[in-house]
Amino acid sequence: MVDLLPAVTTLRLLTSPDLPAFVALRNASLLHYPDAFTSDYATEKDRPPQAFASRLGDAQIGHFILGAFDAQGLPPRAIRVQGQFFDKLHMRLNLAALRDNQPS
Repeated sequence: MVDLLPAVTTLRLLTSPDLPAFVALRNASLLHYPDAFTSDYATEKDRPPQAFASRLGDAQIGHFILGAFDAQGLPPRAIRVQGQFFDKLHMRLNLAALRDNQPS
């Protein structure tokens, strides 16, 4: 089993200042885990961080990205949360994680 959040000290919403780190993490994930994405590293690697601003989402509507930060403040992981609201179920969440390290 893969430990998705080793040695995490802080889990928080990513915001605009986190975009460069998020994009670097996403690009590393695209490079090392290409089958997990519908896009590819060659297409995405040169896009500026601001092109991904909308992906940070809005926690008020249930679509957002959490950053898992280590003691140095680096985001070694990111978790995308997409919520769907229903009358009967109230809310259902879909989670996807980005890893920063290469596959073993």
